[in-house]
Amino acid sequence: MPTEFFGAQSMTPVQVLKQFAQLRQEVLSVIDKGETIANAIPAVATAARAELDHARRLISDAHLSLVVVGGEGAGKSTLIRGILKQELSPIEHNQPGTVAPVYLMYGEGSPKFTIEFAQDGRAPEV
Repeated sequence: MPTEFFGAQSMTPVQVLKQFAQLRQEVLSVIDKGETIANAIPAVATAARAELDHARRLISDAHLSLVVVGGEGAGKSTLIRGILKQELSPIEHNQPGTVAPVYLMYGEGSPKFTIEFAQDGRAPEV
């Protein structure tokens, strides 16, 4: 991967996602070139096509993940809020901090998240 992808410069989440999409397209382009080469060699074309199709599916399904873990009050939600520039963590007025584990998917459109209440049996809330 290019070293500038991991550079110290500050990038917005949108910029990171765009760069990730660009890298994905570059890899898919290399797979396409490999398929063109394999198709020119009849003895390996069928086997190579199966492997390249598998690689294409893996790359197409790939996504960028970030896990934030830490002790209570360590600033995990503050970090996420600082990166995304918006509040997404579920909070209750009578309890300090985030009240449930949070799984976020960042992308275009309005942010959405689901809260699952594992201990008291309540239905998930979106």
